[in-house]
Amino acid sequence: MPLHIDCYKTDKKTERKIRILDRIMYFMGIAIPILTSSQVIKIWLNKSAEGVSLIAWTTYAVNSILWIIYGKLHKKGPIIFANVMYFVINILVVIGVIIYG
Repeated sequence: MPLHIDCYKTDKKTERKIRILDRIMYFMGIAIPILTSSQVIKIWLNKSAEGVSLIAWTTYAVNSILWIIYGKLHKKGPIIFANVMYFVINILVVIGVIIYG
């Protein structure tokens, strides 16, 4: 996914800061779902979703979808990437709660 600089006029220093922040956000788009995956592992390995809120995790999944749409409309790769990763984790939790809850 190419890094995108807004069509707004920016100087080279600002563009560099944006690229650095984009890279950080791509990293966070991988790191945070990995850290959150402990919830998925707990549900699927223990075959129990006791104490896990279906409403909360469904809301997180819907939130991710909205952010993906927002990112696509604004052509913001890091937003799209991170929220696709979040959506995968969220939907795995939702499915686990439905099956094992």
